[in-house]
Amino acid sequence: MQNRSIIKAVILVAFVLALFSARSVSAQQRLSDKDVTNLMKNLKDDSKHFQSSFNSALSKSAVRKTSQEKIYKAAGKSFSDQVGAMLSVFQSKRTADTTLPGVLQTARQIDDVFLDVQLGGSARADWLKCKQGLTRLAAQFNLAYN
Repeated sequence: MQNRSIIKAVILVAFVLALFSARSVSAQQRLSDKDVTNLMKNLKDDSKHFQSSFNSALSKSAVRKTSQEKIYKAAGKSFSDQVGAMLSVFQSKRTADTTLPGVLQTARQIDDVFLDVQLGGSARADWLKCKQGLTRLAAQFNLAYN
């Protein structure tokens, strides 16, 4: 009778371990270099669209014709330029260790702009599209972006 209880406990533990190991394997799957390159190319295209809509929205916002507008527009341009540089480095060295953290830092600054200024047009939607790509890239390289 006691042997049956032990066997049941062992089977239960084995089942639980199998369940957890299956989850960790699927969570650890990595994108191929080609997929990362395509993701970065899409982000580069998205960042260009974002920069345009962001600049337009800032020009129509409460910060128009102020030094803040210039600072915010510079952040949008910097983001777009950094994404392009990140793609270039990844294509040649297959790494984003030196470039992705800077892109994410600039992205956090742009997040703050959206908290500070009410922007119209498609800027917010374009930014959310960029953030989706950034979130995937950050996860790929085990960096936090939220």
